[in-house]
Amino acid sequence: MSETTPDRDPPHPSGGWAGFILAFFGIFLALATYQGELGAWRAGVMLLLAAVTLWFLQLFGDSMTRGHWPTLESHWGGLGGGLGGWRISPSLVYLLGALWFGGMLVVVAERSETAEALGLVDAPDDPQGAENPCGTPPPADLFDNR
Repeated sequence: MSETTPDRDPPHPSGGWAGFILAFFGIFLALATYQGELGAWRAGVMLLLAAVTLWFLQLFGDSMTRGHWPTLESHWGGLGGGLGGWRISPSLVYLLGALWFGGMLVVVAERSETAEALGLVDAPDDPQGAENPCGTPPPADLFDNR
């Protein structure tokens, strides 16, 4: 029987916490979509970003339990100093991936409110007393056939 080193152990799941959080988040998004608070596409993108974020967090946690700490190493030398570079540990890549996709999730979640507030998204037309940002009433309809 051969012995395996900790570096070569297959990844093992650290528990069902990520699946539980993702299921709860999915139910929350489904209810928000059902009530009309959130569009289906936005909910799908948010669920995908949450799944990828939780996956990276789980990989980071598994890597940390194996003793692989986040490191960034530089090496300048070899062949007369001509070869060198940087080495990023896998656990640091997992952490950066979780931060990146988690940040994208926050941006997508916050974008819906800020887009309407900034006027980047077309608001529903309100012909009754609608005013433009300057405070003047809207121009008369060009095709008004009264």
